[in-house]
Amino acid sequence: LAGATDELSRGGARAAQVRTDKQGVYLAAHLPPGTYEIRPSAKISNLPTYQAIHFSPLSRRIELTDRDQREMDFTAHFKTR
Repeated sequence: LAGATDELSRGGARAAQVRTDKQGVYLAAHLPPGTYEIRPSAKISNLPTYQAIHFSPLSRRIELTDRDQREMDFTAHFKTR
């Protein structure tokens, strides 16, 4: 989903917030090793045809090491007006 926001938190504090590109891809670079929670969101005002957007899963946990490069996918479910 283009324009979605992905928030990465570590220990309950926001570590990064990134926005997806036209292909729905996001990149969070230069994060130190540790355990992160990734939670996607999208503003419904950006998609006037839809009444609601739900992501599955709601969030994901990931353990990063100093050499990690990972892909984490989420599925957006749309409820039409």
